[in-house]
Amino acid sequence: MNDQSNKAVIRTAVEAMNAGDLNGYLKHFSPACVRRIAGFEEPMSLTEVGENLRQLMEAFEPLRLDEELLIEDDRFVCARWQLRGTQVGAFMGMASQGNTIDVATCEVYEIADGRVVESWVYQDPGQLFVQMAAVQIGGSSS
Repeated sequence: MNDQSNKAVIRTAVEAMNAGDLNGYLKHFSPACVRRIAGFEEPMSLTEVGENLRQLMEAFEPLRLDEELLIEDDRFVCARWQLRGTQVGAFMGMASQGNTIDVATCEVYEIADGRVVESWVYQDPGQLFVQMAAVQIGGSSS
């Protein structure tokens, strides 16, 4: 597989997610794929990744990953993303306050035979919750 097609795997997966197509996103991952998240001892299975994304997609509208940087070689793609959305429902026990999120994340994907076989996520998991809980100060002034 050439370098450009590895980028295309990731971009096509993210385009599906941004369109609200969770299954379209997940089909770009091998069923045996695991996601390793910095700070967590156990990796997530693809089933767990799908459930987590489903919950995120229900709680934030629109939920999007915006590409900031994509670097590749013959086996790996490294992506810097901004995860954005407005909270419209509860997520992990936190009721919506209508806040927007803008969370930086970096992911490294190992790709074989046109599918992601393993991924690593590097982000500050607290950033999402701080933004969800942020108190909106101010408003329009006349």
